[in-house]
Amino acid sequence: MSTLQEQAPDILTRESWQAGLQYYDFLLRATFRADGSGEHEYGEAQGMRSTVTFRYHIVDSTHIHFEFTGIEYGEEEAEGLEEADASRTVAFELEEGPFTVEEPYEVKEYCYRLRFANDPFPDTPSDDKDPFLTYYA
Repeated sequence: MSTLQEQAPDILTRESWQAGLQYYDFLLRATFRADGSGEHEYGEAQGMRSTVTFRYHIVDSTHIHFEFTGIEYGEEEAEGLEEADASRTVAFELEEGPFTVEEPYEVKEYCYRLRFANDPFPDTPSDDKDPFLTYYA
């Protein structure tokens, strides 16, 4: 029987993953596709702030590698990513729930929690108190 981490490629592609669920009018969503592509969307105050497109592959049972292929700010495509931001390998942990999350107007349960050791995505809002490293699906 395989472990949850070994099942990560299948689990990641089932649904989109969301962070910052406790905030009203806020979107932070990562979508992983089976073909190795994906996108990370950030929006708040009823506007899209950025969409980052990427290629990814799972290096081993605890690391995922991202190659960022583009970034759009609202409706405008950015010139490109700085070379230092063009790729990242990040440690991750995948856990099976259920996980209860208090959202602004309801309490929801999620089946999976995806935690990153550090922020894998460029242009993600964060501060020292809440760096948005935990996503749910």
